[in-house]
Amino acid sequence: QRGINHGLPFVWHFGMWGDLLIVSPLAAYLIGRFFRHWRLRWMVLSLACGFVAASLLSWAYTLSSIPEAHVQNHNLTAAGAGHLLYMALALSVFIQFFLFTPGVPTGLLWLVSLLLLVHVFVGTHMALGVLKIIVPLNWYPAQPLKNLFGWITLATLTLAMLSRALFWLPRCSKQ
Repeated sequence: QRGINHGLPFVWHFGMWGDLLIVSPLAAYLIGRFFRHWRLRWMVLSLACGFVAASLLSWAYTLSSIPEAHVQNHNLTAAGAGHLLYMALALSVFIQFFLFTPGVPTGLLWLVSLLLLVHVFVGTHMALGVLKIIVPLNWYPAQPLKNLFGWITLATLTLAMLSRALFWLPRCSKQ
């Protein structure tokens, strides 16, 4: 309707499905389970870090020339602005969990890390890139598997989570 004949339809934005099926339930679970252990100063710091990270990521999205629900013509849409706020809050919960939550069970740490990596893999459209190898998606000209920013994002997140799991385990419980 807007004269856009290629791009990423909202329903094909797997990150949106990841937000619904992975991020929201996981953040809600972590808040419910650990909120009583969180301290205000660390929550404020986590929130500030979450907003800075979400703002930087949202700015990076505007560099893409592929139209989608969050970005069109190098500008955030209303959906993109809403996602920025959602992502900032979600990131703050995960920053709080990974950096400022004492006594995290090791298994839960690994599970949350794995689920977030899956979400970022689909959210950076890497899953679409894999799907494009199998099924031609003529309406989606992007090549996410060739996107350096996507791979840097995944690598950074993987290294951060591995360092937390492998080197900060004394702060975790063995449950």
